Amino acid sequence: MVNLYLRLVISLALLSGAFGVAQEFVFVSNRLKAEPEVGPSGQALHQNELFLYRDGSQIRLTFTPEEDEWDPQPSPFGRFLAYVVNDKVTDWAAEDIQLDWNWHLRILDLETLLVLEDWQLPDSTGTSRYAGGFDIAWTEDESTLFVQLPGGQDSGRIGMVEVGNPDVSVIGRGFGVALSRQGGIATTADAFATYIEPVTLQPYPLVAGEGIGWVGTDMVIGGEDRLSLFDPIAATETVLSDFSGYYMYFVSTSDGSRHAWLRYDAGEEGTLITVVDAGFEMVTAWVYPDHVSRIEFMDEDTLLLTAMAGSNFIISAVRISTHLEHQLVSSLGFDNVSALMLP
Repeated sequence: MVNLYLRLVISLALLSGAFGVAQEFVFVSNRLKAEPEVGPSGQALHQNELFLYRDGSQIRLTFTPEEDEWDPQPSPFGRFLAYVVNDKVTDWAAEDIQLDWNWHLRILDLETLLVLEDWQLPDSTGTSRYAGGFDIAWTEDESTLFVQLPGGQDSGRIGMVEVGNPDVSVIGRGFGVALSRQGGIATTADAFATYIEPVTLQPYPLVAGEGIGWVGTDMVIGGEDRLSLFDPIAATETVLSDFSGYYMYFVSTSDGSRHAWLRYDAGEEGTLITVVDAGFEMVTAWVYPDHVSRIEFMDEDTLLLTAMAGSNFIISAVRISTHLEHQLVSSLGFDNVSALMLP
């Protein structure tokens, strides 16, 4: 069997008929053998590469048999792809593991397939990737990127790079990077949803919870037992949902006409998906029968859903109005699958 790691970035998904989907997306797969092919333990080694999937064809984008690609994030205009690279393939079954790898942030030109930028992330030697990944965020003008840095122990760190500048700046502490259109950053520090001001880069703890996104100038705050909007200027909070469970993911259509979120409840098998309109009036809600890691809007009536399905990881298109599901991608393995719509 082929063990695939898929971390997908969907760049085009046009539906025709019930679910005839023209597909174009970037994904990461560890189907390929590394160099060397066998590690010191005698175990076969594989490594991550980026691929472009286009209507059934799979086009390889990177060729780095001695490295691992992770967490691709498209630029706002879709020409460039930022991603993180581990510069060593490790044999985790070996008796003596050398913690000498480093992490890099790179930008790939999707037209020429040339690497345009390469930053070695600070203090990254021998460090592990966080469970949520590197959480790369581009500014609207594509001049600056923010990234979850490795290291930082229990506090997390956020880095900033500018295109054309070789330096990486550590701007503060936090887990997660959600960038507003105005440039403010939502993150989580010391169990508080925290706002990082875009000009001074000063952090402002707001309220207990996790900063997971934005609706206009209001921060979306998730975490245990509450999903809310918080206005950092007026210091006012509007509760969207206070059912018990863990709120970890929130997404909106590009025009703000609909919003959706995920909630995990220890008493439920599966994941509750909720969709609301622009005024946060209920459109629909249903329990997906397994773990969902991410949702994105393909259009106003279609969600792109990434989830577990037994021992498989899948990406599906789901009609909001009918909950009809059409599976697009399936993989065997134990890595997370996620998908993110391109603009």
